[in-house]
Amino acid sequence: MIKSTELMIGNWVYEDGKPERVIMVDGEVDVIQCENGINTPLSDFEPIPLTEQILLKAGFVLNVEGNSVYSLNKKIYGIFKTEYNKDGSVSDTYFEIYNEGCPLLKIRTLHHLQNYVHAITQAELTINL
Repeated sequence: MIKSTELMIGNWVYEDGKPERVIMVDGEVDVIQCENGINTPLSDFEPIPLTEQILLKAGFVLNVEGNSVYSLNKKIYGIFKTEYNKDGSVSDTYFEIYNEGCPLLKIRTLHHLQNYVHAITQAELTINL
């Protein structure tokens, strides 16, 4: 579930499994509008899970192959991690951001990554899905 307070104009979300870019957020009535121009209830949208492929599409560079260490413009560094259950199934995937060698936060969705990059760089994360 996405909260209206988490979204910014330009964020990517899924609507019926299709990526859509947000162009308007109305937190008063929990409605967002995407590039299709239709006001849609927030409940119709899902976050886009972050993947290594999305990191690369967003301009991140793989620095250490095998360890999934990525960076963006030498300002943001992190490790894409996958955790497993005892039976071998995936329990969690996330991009763990580091600051001066210490883990800072775990990012699991594209819109959270977009918001973090904007807060750090004051620039929109360019990505074409």
